[in-house]
Amino acid sequence: MGKISKDFDLGSHVKAALDRVVSEHEAQDITTQQQLYVSWEQDRQDLIQRQVDKYQADIRLQEVAQKLETLKDQEQKLKFFEMPLNIRRKVAAGKRRIALDELFESEEYKHWAAKD
Repeated sequence: MGKISKDFDLGSHVKAALDRVVSEHEAQDITTQQQLYVSWEQDRQDLIQRQVDKYQADIRLQEVAQKLETLKDQEQKLKFFEMPLNIRRKVAAGKRRIALDELFESEEYKHWAAKD
């Protein structure tokens, strides 16, 4: 069959075969890796932008809610001074002090407000 040769270098033959296989696929592998990186980077940027947009929307929502509360308070104060004097006296009466919310639910206030 075959002879065993002392001059045969298995390592150099294996290395040459591997170098050949690597060189055949190297360009395609680099292109694939570049495409994967570009895709990953775009996905990452999209995710970051969505997070920033959500954060900004949450901040804006909190600001609007706070402004709404401020406007409601101002409205209650302004309505208080538009009320007839007899209703305001009930609100300001010492022991019989009532909350504005309770006042706005009273029949006397509803009757007065219906006139507007």
